[in-house]
Amino acid sequence: MLVMPAIVRTPPAPLIFAEIGRFPRRDRFIPVQPWACVREVPAARHDRLSHMREDHASNWFGLAALSLGMVLLFMNTTMINVALPALSAGLGASTGGLEWVVSSYNLAFLVVLLPGGALGDRLGHRRLLVAGVVGFCAGACLAAVSTSVGVLIAARVVMGLAASVFTPMSLALIPQMFDDARKALATATWTAAGAVGAPLGPLIGGSMIDRWGWRAMFWLDIAVAVVVLAMCLRLVPVGRPAAGRRSLPVVQVVAAALGLALITWGLINAEHTWSAPATWSPIAAGALALAVFVVVELRARDRLTDLGLLAHYRFRVSSLVLMGINFVLFGLLFVTPDYLQTILGHDAAAGGLMLMPVALTAVVGAVISSGLSRVRAARELILPAAMALAAVGLWLCSTTSATSGYQPMFWGLLVAGLGLGIGQAHGIQAAMSAVPSERGGAGAALLNAIRQLGAVLGIALLGSLTGNRYGQGVAELAATLPDPAASAVSGSVTTAFAAAARMSDPAASTLRAAACGAYIHAMHVVLAACAVVTGMAAVVLLALAVVHPRRRTAPAAARPAHRIAPPP
Repeated sequence: MLVMPAIVRTPPAPLIFAEIGRFPRRDRFIPVQPWACVREVPAARHDRLSHMREDHASNWFGLAALSLGMVLLFMNTTMINVALPALSAGLGASTGGLEWVVSSYNLAFLVVLLPGGALGDRLGHRRLLVAGVVGFCAGACLAAVSTSVGVLIAARVVMGLAASVFTPMSLALIPQMFDDARKALATATWTAAGAVGAPLGPLIGGSMIDRWGWRAMFWLDIAVAVVVLAMCLRLVPVGRPAAGRRSLPVVQVVAAALGLALITWGLINAEHTWSAPATWSPIAAGALALAVFVVVELRARDRLTDLGLLAHYRFRVSSLVLMGINFVLFGLLFVTPDYLQTILGHDAAAGGLMLMPVALTAVVGAVISSGLSRVRAARELILPAAMALAAVGLWLCSTTSATSGYQPMFWGLLVAGLGLGIGQAHGIQAAMSAVPSERGGAGAALLNAIRQLGAVLGIALLGSLTGNRYGQGVAELAATLPDPAASAVSGSVTTAFAAAARMSDPAASTLRAAACGAYIHAMHVVLAACAVVTGMAAVVLLALAVVHPRRRTAPAAARPAHRIAPPP
């Protein structure tokens, strides 16, 4: 008599066959007693897989919503820079106030990254994602109607806090929306969106300020945020929060937020000088607070993030590479605008357009990375090759001179963008492959905190090096000028050219030539240093790929086994 298998308490049929189909054909149908059953798939995995199989087209549209949000957030990190003259005239902001208008966004972004990621795991990733979009829209509304620089700084803080919630949540949602075959391309698309947003900021911001004033930037933010909100509510799956406590560990939250805030504050001050107490004392206090956070976190039962991910080889190496990529990328975007606008004489919109090659090739690099990730033999060589390409591009940028025009910079940006795009997309995908899906928010927040520290370090260290080399180059000329002109010449190449505009020839020509030569020399030093560091990183990564044994992309504990229960 033929005995048919009895299966009870089963998930939907497509999921059952997907789970059973992983076993050899002879194990697919087992004669069992009527009370035997298939072991249930965990609820979180069942929910995630059902979303993957429901509607692939809707998931790609949902990814478009997440990517549009990333374009908006990264655009706001650079768009504000071109509005500083208009803000100074419209709100009467001082130089210090303008610095905080720019820096408050980055400071707020880092403060709540880790708590926001943990809260997303507890309450649900989409729920916090939507809250981030709403908060960003509210901050943009406050900025658009602000009547003083203090209100504008407060609005930028709200926008930065909202951005720090949206970024890890959007990254954590990708594994819930796509299976392993599509995850690499989805991550590459998300990465490319951020790469496009940063250079778009000066281009769009400059064009809008010229036509409608600085408030138009924030009205644009509101319009785009409303579109992102509608798309997220309609197209992004809800998912299920992880089981467990909903509250956050207060001690770790305070220690992590305080440590990251103090270090960021110190690095912001380091753009001017490293020896002042306003620079090194916040950095030291922040390092102490982070040390307290690590000690308490490792001993606590209720944890804020998963520091154990740093022991995972792939996550550790990828996060350090991503930190280096952001260091180089934001340093590059910091030193090149003055060359394009002040020395070559282009306006803000044209300067932003000239930075677009790095964004366009970064998108191409992200797509290439998703294809290479499927080739098993090439995976270990992707990051070394990407860093080598970036080093070549940065070296080409460093060959730019006052008489060479834009052409060397153009080719350098093309090559550097390709390398940085490949490295960033593959690094994010490799790092997130080590993160269990139920801890996706905390893992993405930890990864983004490391990346953001790289960006702040790049602006602080490379900005300080640029200012130091430029100051040395004009020191001899500044010593021969009266005090107001000397301060203007020593301040920056922009203030030096403004001072030269108030002089007559030949003094004006001499001043412009000296400032131009000093800044180009400083830019050469910075870009050459970036090329050397990136090249050394490529060599180290190649050595690791050769001598280090291959590691699995995720911890074994993160992949629960689903088996057919044996008959009694």
